[in-house]
Amino acid sequence: DLQYVRSAAEMVVPVLRRGNLVILESTVPPCTSEKVVLPILEKSGLDRNEFLFVHCPERAIPGNTLFEMINNDRIIGGIDEQSGNTARTVYSSFVRGSLLITDTKTAEFVKLMENTSRDVNIALANEFAKIASEMHIDVWAAIDLANRHPRVKILQPGPGVGGHCIAIDPWFLTE
Repeated sequence: DLQYVRSAAEMVVPVLRRGNLVILESTVPPCTSEKVVLPILEKSGLDRNEFLFVHCPERAIPGNTLFEMINNDRIIGGIDEQSGNTARTVYSSFVRGSLLITDTKTAEFVKLMENTSRDVNIALANEFAKIASEMHIDVWAAIDLANRHPRVKILQPGPGVGGHCIAIDPWFLTE
C-alpha cells in the first residue's frame, strides 16, 4: 500500500523548486520512484531533470534508530549522477558509514533483498527449532555447532520474524 508515499509526494509538489533535492526513505517495490513518485513530483510543473531525486532506504532497527542512522552504510539511489552526489553531500554531514551510490531501481531492490534475506534466515532458524523440538535435540547447541563451519551463520530462533517490515517486504518482490 503506497498511499503514504503518494501522499508525501503530493505534499512536496506545492513547494518543489528547481534544483531542490527530494529524498525518499521508505521501503518500496522496485520502480516506485520512477513510476509513482516522479510523475507526482512533475505535477509541480518541473520536469524530472529540473529537480534532484534519490531513494535512500533506511537501515535502522526500531529502538536503535539514531545510532544506526549515523553509523550504518547507506545506499543512495539517484535518478542521475548529480542527484546521487548531492544526496551524498547531505548524508555525509551526519553518516559515519560508507555512502554507496547507485540508481533508484537498484536501491529499491537492495532494501527488499536485505529484508527478504533476513526473513528467510529467521524462518530457517525457526524451522530448525521446530524440528529439533520434535526430535528432542537442543537446537541452541546444534546451531552453535553448525555455526562453527566457516561459511555457516544460522540465526537464533525466536517467536516469529519480528519487526514491522521484514515479514511484508518479500511480498513487494512478488508484485
